[in-house]
Amino acid sequence: MSVTTDPDIVSAVRDYLVASGEATTMSTIVEALRASESTMRGAADLIDTARAVHRQLAGAGPLEPLLMRPNVTDIVVNGPGEVLADTGAGLVPAGVVIADVDQTRLLAQRLAARAGRRLDDASPFVDGVFAARDGIRWRLHAVLAPLAVDGTCLSLRVLRPATSSFPALEESGSLDVEAAALLRDIVAARLSYLVIGGTGAG
Repeated sequence: MSVTTDPDIVSAVRDYLVASGEATTMSTIVEALRASESTMRGAADLIDTARAVHRQLAGAGPLEPLLMRPNVTDIVVNGPGEVLADTGAGLVPAGVVIADVDQTRLLAQRLAARAGRRLDDASPFVDGVFAARDGIRWRLHAVLAPLAVDGTCLSLRVLRPATSSFPALEESGSLDVEAAALLRDIVAARLSYLVIGGTGAG
């Protein structure tokens, strides 16, 4: 059974944590699962379920696995339905589905809170940055309905630190001799310039 598609389990754990005043941690979620379910789970199933619930309540929900993939640069949610992700070849279906309007809204609000921003009916759009579990930072843009006609929309773009030096770009052939010389002259003269390329090229 997938917890991400069973809101009853997530709701039961949330209610337990609210009533007990406990923080949302793996140990308190395991405790809540044991208290709220009549059937006993095996240890492995219990841990898997607790992890899935933790993603829903404290993490990025169904997007968490995408955030942890090193080749993902962009994630787009256009209301409920299939999530799109870019791994270098443009946006394609990511194999992740967000079930309904409410789940999409809650996810956007939770990510906004992680970015230290407010997202609600009085402040229906947000721009912020948050860190995933691996320390990589993501820029978040989100808009709530009714401004977003088909339900809450959000986009995430990775903010990975640059790993290529100027000489490395020359050695790899990303910059030819003429382009490298021109760029050095522009920077030395402190001129404004515009770089244009495909999505993610910058």
